[in-house]
Amino acid sequence: MKQFYSKFVLILVTILMFSAFGSAQNGKSLWSKTTQNQLSKKAQVFRKTQPKKANYYQLDINSLKDMLQTAPDRKTNQNSNLIISFPTADDTFESFRISEASVMAP
Repeated sequence: MKQFYSKFVLILVTILMFSAFGSAQNGKSLWSKTTQNQLSKKAQVFRKTQPKKANYYQLDINSLKDMLQTAPDRKTNQNSNLIISFPTADDTFESFRISEASVMAP
C-alpha cells in the first residue's frame, strides 16, 4: 500500500508541476473573450463599415505590464523565455518571444 501511495504522489506532483509551468508561459490568460455589447463605449470606435463576423477580446493590461517587466534585454544574446500570445483574425492565438529593445537613449 505504501508503494502505491508514493507512486500516486509522484504522479500527482508531476502533473501539477507541468500544468503550473504550462499556464505560466501561456499568454492566452491575458485575454478573455467578450462580446461587442460588453465593451465600454469609450473602447468602441466609430466605423463606416462593420465586419460580418468579429471576435472580441478583453486584455488584462496590468498582467501584460507585469510580464513585460521581466523581459530580458535583447543585447544579452540569450533567448527569451517570455512568450506572449496574441489573438489573430481566424480566432487562434499566435505566440511571440519577447525581449526588451530600448529605443530611447539612457
